[in-house]
Order: sequence, then structure tokens, then C-alpha cells
Amino acid sequence: MRLASLTLAILTSASLHAADIPAEVTLRPQGHGDVLADAKGMTLYTHLFDLIGQPPVCDKVCLEDVWVPLVAPEGAATREDWTVVERDDATKQWAFRGKPLYAYKQDSAPGDMFGDEVGLKWYIALRPAILPPGFGVTKTQIGHLLIDQRQMSLYVPPDTLTNCDAACLRTWKPIEAWWTAVASLPGWSVVTRPDGTRQWAFKGKPIHRYVGDSAPGEILGAGVEGWTPVVLEPPSPQPSWVTAQLSDAGELLADADGRTLYVHNLTRIKPGYSREWEVPHQWRPVLAKDGEKSVGQWAIVSRDDGSRQWTFKGMALYTHIRDTTPGGLHGSSNTDRVWQTIMASGLAMPGAVN
Repeated sequence: MRLASLTLAILTSASLHAADIPAEVTLRPQGHGDVLADAKGMTLYTHLFDLIGQPPVCDKVCLEDVWVPLVAPEGAATREDWTVVERDDATKQWAFRGKPLYAYKQDSAPGDMFGDEVGLKWYIALRPAILPPGFGVTKTQIGHLLIDQRQMSLYVPPDTLTNCDAACLRTWKPIEAWWTAVASLPGWSVVTRPDGTRQWAFKGKPIHRYVGDSAPGEILGAGVEGWTPVVLEPPSPQPSWVTAQLSDAGELLADADGRTLYVHNLTRIKPGYSREWEVPHQWRPVLAKDGEKSVGQWAIVSRDDGSRQWTFKGMALYTHIRDTTPGGLHGSSNTDRVWQTIMASGLAMPGAVN
């Protein structure tokens, strides 16, 4: 009866998912879950090192920087996943599943998510999508993907393939559903294969694992004979001039000429703040051309001289004068300050520290 209890767990989780939320919180639905936002629609974040029952790690110095606690009103009552924590100054703050919630000052409009992965400590507050037991989600360069309990990427066949026959099954392994599984979640169903086994399907397509993937995170099956990974949420869009280049540090983001993109120490520097960084010494600002517009986490801001500069997650972008070939990393060995490149995944790679 364990299988029946798993099915019941899905239904129970779905009902909890619909529980009331505080008036100070709104939800922004995405394919892999609901992003938490404040009443104005500004994205909320949590800190990696906050622990249940412990004081918030973001102290007075942290708050003076860029983070704003989501204040809970006097008399706010806890409910389901929502609790109230008390800060050192006696103010009350909402927490989700034990994690205090914060807004980010560099987000200027609803939908901005510039605070995600700052310092690899701050992350978007997300109420994850409810999935059948045995499934999960992971973030990759091509978006948030569906994975199995072994963290392996999952795929669906092309529309032209109506049956994965014996030859097909040598490469693509069906994700079987237990006999009592009930597809009670939107987009999910259970199909019966020709041999009588039951298989999970998502949005009408049967789910498989690719035998060529040998480690979590691999998506070597993408595009093989038209098969595609199950992308629950696509990545944030990028400007057309952004490219990905291989380097000694992995795949990095670069400009149209392959020059590596850099930001300074994950701090939000006003473009033109320190002229010694720029031409003719070491650093060149990445300037926007006429007609180019902000997109996704890439925004254009005005410089002191009237020119316009690209930013990523609110960080001013530069290239290094010595990077003359695609994938060059001369800027990451700079000894004057801490500079960071941006991995193709969207994460920042730390540079050298003086």
C-alpha cells in the first residue's frame, strides 16, 4: 500500500500548495514553480546560510548594502510554510519555510531578478512546482529541466515518433509509473506501452532517459534524432550580441567578437565610477549600440559621458584590453581588484584577490 500512499501524498501536497499566503506576498507563476514577490511585485530572495530557528544572517551592515527585509505587520500569524522571525532591532520579518525573505534594491521593476545567485549566497525565493514522487528540477544553461531521482536529465520524443520500438529502447529508457499511480497534476498523465507497462508522460509525451548521459547535469541527448529535454522553464533571454566561448575555466559569456565579459566583485558599480579601469589602461565598458534595448537580466544604463553601457543583473559589464582571442582570461588574473567572469550558466566565476 506504499504506492497508494505516494499517490495520496501528491493530492495532499497539491492542497497545501493552494494554502493562503500573507497579504504582503504575491506569486509570479513560472514553469518550475511560483516566484515569491512582495505586494508591489518585486522579487523576494533568501540567504543560503539562514537556518530555521536562528537569527537572520543578514545583519545591519548587510542591510545597509542592498537587501530589504520583508516586514511582517504587528500580530501577523504563522500559517503552513509562513513564519515570522524577529530581527535584532525588534522588527518582524516574514520567512518562507524557515528562510527570512528580502527584496533587492537593484531590482527596479516587477519581474527583475538581479539578486539571484549574488555571491552564490542569495537565491530567488521559490515555491517549487509540485511533481510526482521521483521527479525533480535542476537549473542548466538551457533552462530548468525535469530530472529523475538519480538527478539525470529526462527527455521526450519528437512529434513524428509515435512508438519507441525495440531499437529505440536501446537508447531511450522509459520512466515507468507504478501500477496505482494517478496523474492528478496539470500536464501529467500515465500512458500504457505496447508491452503493458505504464509510463509517465508530460504534456502528452512519454518521458525517457538517455543512455548516453552518464552523470547528473548532462544533456547529451538534446537534439539526438529530434529528442528534447523536458524544459519546465526556459532561461532568461539574452541580447543577440552575447556569445558563449570555451576557456580554461569552462564555457564563459562573451561579446560578439568572443571577448570575455567581466563584472567587478559582484558589487553594483555605477558605470564610469572609476575611470582608471577603462581605456587606455585595462578595462573597456561594453557599450550599447543605437536601437539596442534591455532584455531579461541584461539592462542598459546611462554613463556620465552620455553613452550607454550594458549591465548583467545590475552589474556594469567590461572587457579586458589584453583579451585578444575568444576565451581569453587576462582580466581574471588582474591583481589590482577582484574581477569576475560570467559562466554560460549565468553564475559568476571569482577572479583574483589582491
